[in-house]
Amino acid sequence: MLLVLSSFIVSTREIEFAAANYVYVTTSIPKPAFIIRNDGSVHSTDNFTVPIRQVGNFYILTDDVVGYTIAVDCDNIVIDGGGYTIQGYGNSTGIFIKNRNGVTVRNMQISNFSYGIRLFSEYIDGFTGNHIVSGNDLTNNLYGIYMSSQSNNVLRNNRMNNNKHSFHVTVYSFFEMYSFDIDPAIFYHDIDTSNTENGKPIYYFVNEQNMFVPNDAAYICLINCTKMLVQNFELSKKIRGITLVSTTYSNITHNKITNNIREGIYLFKSAHNLISENDISDNGDGICVYKSSSNNSIFGNNILYNEGYGIQISGSSKNIISGNNIAENANWGIELKGNTNSILKNYIAKNGKGIFCYGSSHNRIIGNKVVENNGWCIRLEENQKNNSIYHNYFIDNKVEEGLQVYMLGFQKELLVWVHANPCVWDDGERGNYWSNYTTRYPNATKNPETGIGDTPFYININNIDHYPVMEISAIPEFPSWIFLPLFLMATFVVVIVKKRLRHPH
Repeated sequence: MLLVLSSFIVSTREIEFAAANYVYVTTSIPKPAFIIRNDGSVHSTDNFTVPIRQVGNFYILTDDVVGYTIAVDCDNIVIDGGGYTIQGYGNSTGIFIKNRNGVTVRNMQISNFSYGIRLFSEYIDGFTGNHIVSGNDLTNNLYGIYMSSQSNNVLRNNRMNNNKHSFHVTVYSFFEMYSFDIDPAIFYHDIDTSNTENGKPIYYFVNEQNMFVPNDAAYICLINCTKMLVQNFELSKKIRGITLVSTTYSNITHNKITNNIREGIYLFKSAHNLISENDISDNGDGICVYKSSSNNSIFGNNILYNEGYGIQISGSSKNIISGNNIAENANWGIELKGNTNSILKNYIAKNGKGIFCYGSSHNRIIGNKVVENNGWCIRLEENQKNNSIYHNYFIDNKVEEGLQVYMLGFQKELLVWVHANPCVWDDGERGNYWSNYTTRYPNATKNPETGIGDTPFYININNIDHYPVMEISAIPEFPSWIFLPLFLMATFVVVIVKKRLRHPH
């Protein structure tokens, strides 16, 4: 009954959203506030005298504002601080602009808020923006300038100092939660290096190519770029470490990315990039490869102690995750929600759980050491099928009912439950090493020549490792050519960028 009711509620909400084309779930205007209304008038939520002078479409502060939000509920206006200060009490928002277009915010000193300036849209069908934010000082806020589901904003000469997180551009979280198709245009803004974080420039590259990111960067975001090199940075205490959107053939290497709220490295609709030899630790998640990001190589990284996933592949295909040290992350070492990816020869240890494969097919999970994870070594769910899983070492992970692997079946129809779809658990000669094999099959014997047990490792009727390995040495090493394309890609990107810098047009 509860399940039926829940389904009805979700369906009803989806109908409402589709009909309205926007989401008013919603974020209301913080109070107390001075609200510039749609008719152009200015209203105080508690009848306090409003220190704002209106001259046509210009709204000019006439005094400092303490403990109030300035909220905008109309388009195409200019708010000029005149050098006055807007000061909070450590919470709320300084400038609040939701679902509006063409607002200019300038000459403000904004301090001690949760959000200094917050620009965002809650529309599903389309987004808002075309704002200008210039000449503002933002200090001691939780977030300095925060933009969500916006497009074509212009930022100039904003100085962000001593904020916990100075600057962020993102997608409205509701859209990510419900997997809406997200237009990369929401990341397209004109943000130059006159904007600074603690005196260092923000590098928000759009439509650039063949460049090194300069080594004084405080913030790095690559939008529709190609053949870029991000190397030898230390990036911490941001919302995301490095962001790539619609970016190709770029190299993110030898960076130390720590203590960021969300992902250390975030890829959105980006392809043919190399993420290699980075230290990514103590972030929300390690690396997220999201929304049709394909043919990326994630190689040789240390991904440790993150609060969520080590690596998350979502809605993306043909990526190679190889040779990474993925350990002591609180959730899954690798979460896989995509097809035809390759998970090769990684060390996945002491995470909340090992590998999660959800509704994904034709992936290759080969040659990994999956060791001492608190949950299963690998869990496969929903309509997953035809994944190749062999030559792995599954050692001392959680065991339930004799299995370190968990394969939930699925409900074909009401009250009819079927076993999980089949995967390939051996290559016809060798399967996987299971540390609990002899405990589960105490009478099994080992072929002295091959090191293979004579009793197949049974998972369910559709999934059997016919050639379980009883000696770790019996699993062959990868041939060196497996990793050659990764090194060729890295060399190609670096050479092209260096040539471009030496011989600019």
